[in-house]
Amino acid sequence: MNVKKLFLMMAAVSGALALCQCSSEAPPPPGTVRMVDQQAIALMQEARAKEAKNDLSGAIKKYRRVVEKHPLSREAPLARFRMAELYEARKEPAEAFDQYQKLIDRHPDSPLYRQAMSRQKEMAFGAASGALTNRVLWMFDVRMDPTNVTEWLKHVRDNAPYAPTAPQAMNVLGNYLAARGRMKEAIEAYQNLVDNYPNSPLAPTAQLQIATLYRQAAADGDRNHVNVARAQEAYEDYLQRYPNSARAGAARADLAAMKRELVAQQLEVAEYYLTKMKDADAAVFCYQEVASKGSINPAAAARAKARLKELRVTSR
Repeated sequence: MNVKKLFLMMAAVSGALALCQCSSEAPPPPGTVRMVDQQAIALMQEARAKEAKNDLSGAIKKYRRVVEKHPLSREAPLARFRMAELYEARKEPAEAFDQYQKLIDRHPDSPLYRQAMSRQKEMAFGAASGALTNRVLWMFDVRMDPTNVTEWLKHVRDNAPYAPTAPQAMNVLGNYLAARGRMKEAIEAYQNLVDNYPNSPLAPTAQLQIATLYRQAAADGDRNHVNVARAQEAYEDYLQRYPNSARAGAARADLAAMKRELVAQQLEVAEYYLTKMKDADAAVFCYQEVASKGSINPAAAARAKARLKELRVTSR
């Protein structure tokens, strides 16, 4: 075969292979958009026409078709954003928040990215305060489900973990949960703020809230030794981190109260061993512990010393 002819045949085959590769249906890299998508443009025009007629449901359907059928079009981020805004107008905040989140996840380079995050923050904070409501049965406005509020505030934190909105979201979440008596979850939110954003101006108050919640649990009837001990530890952490804060004096007084409570609990344990368990040795050990803490709880120490005297045992 002629060498020149062979060369031409090989070039043709290579060109065909290149064309096949260029026409591959493999998905493009994330964030890639098509320059012009006439179908997406037409759908956007139809959606705007629906909006002009106040047919919000019809407009949402058109926008949804853009994001589902033309996700790589330049129109997709705006379609997603408009869907969210229309859901807000219809007082369907859960659907709106979800669309904003999808825009954030899928279109990080869009000019609407920051606007979507801003709207999410306003919605989450509004839901926590009760200002944002959800419409039920097309006529009743009710407060947002706590599950939604909790998830939204965590999304606000996670979408911008290094922005000031992150500790703000955790502080709002802690306050929201504490107001609903969900102590354990509230403490977790405050602890997240303290641990991950120690330089935030909200951190001192969050640390104090942790101590306060443990103390409230003890005062409200759950006099579990663990609650009192954790309250003491939280107050100590506060004073170690913020010794010169405006609330340091009150924190020291509260810490002293927790220490007195722990000694009082030790006295109760001693009484239990002596009167209920009839275990004099265990009781004596506890009484001696309490008697040695007269500087913390003088009344309890005096009672313990009297008991030891009755038992003919000297104090340590």
